[in-house]
Amino acid sequence: MSWQDPNRYNYEDPDAPEDHLVTHVNLAHSKLAEYYEKFDNAPVYYAATILHPHYKNHLAALWKVPNTHITARDGVHYRDGWLDNNHRAFLRMWQERSNAAVDVADAVTPPQKKPRLGLSSSRSAFLQSSIETNLRQVEAGLREDEYEIWRRQPALAEEDRLSLNPLLYWESVAGQFPLLSKFAINILTIPAAAADCERTFSELGDMLGTRRLHMKPELVAALQSLKSWKRLGIQPATMSTYGPAGVLSEEEISKIQEQLSQFDIS
Repeated sequence: MSWQDPNRYNYEDPDAPEDHLVTHVNLAHSKLAEYYEKFDNAPVYYAATILHPHYKNHLAALWKVPNTHITARDGVHYRDGWLDNNHRAFLRMWQERSNAAVDVADAVTPPQKKPRLGLSSSRSAFLQSSIETNLRQVEAGLREDEYEIWRRQPALAEEDRLSLNPLLYWESVAGQFPLLSKFAINILTIPAAAADCERTFSELGDMLGTRRLHMKPELVAALQSLKSWKRLGIQPATMSTYGPAGVLSEEEISKIQEQLSQFDIS
């Protein structure tokens, strides 16, 4: 879907309705563009998809520019750059995590107490230590990246039980991919954040059902206030003639219920 020029359409019929179609298409295009920009600003969405054992190749199939598209003829395709930009951001995030894990592993290695040596022995020990350090660096450079190894493996079939539980899958391959499995589990366990309106409806719960039809707005507002106070840990002070402060008697509770019942229209 591409941006449409409103001036391109001219209806000759004077009784034709106002042209809302192009406006609505453009508004929908803008809203979709906002959602796709989230992938650029937060690579975890892309990472969570390509680290899923079943959907690992899903975006590569959906986001690729069609072979029939010719840029010189058709212009820049709207999908151009989606995969490359998001994959570069993912690789940066993965490299930072893997490098940090290697640094931590080196830092926790306790230094060995070196014996007192003579001049010639000390020189030999220094050379040996330098050789071992260089060998470790060469081995680390030659060691293939865990993600690249995993990426070449075929995706799990939809019938595979592990394709329905990516966390269980990554736990099962932790021995083969120790760093990548931890990275994937951290990504896949990020809790989803609901929009403000969704959180509000979730908090209302059954008050949006049949019970809501039997409540006046004042009662709904009072109940929501009580829920908010409880969530924030606010406990209104209550003075009772029948007991210590903060404790309501059954008679006082009955009076409060009687006062609230005036807002119930059932």
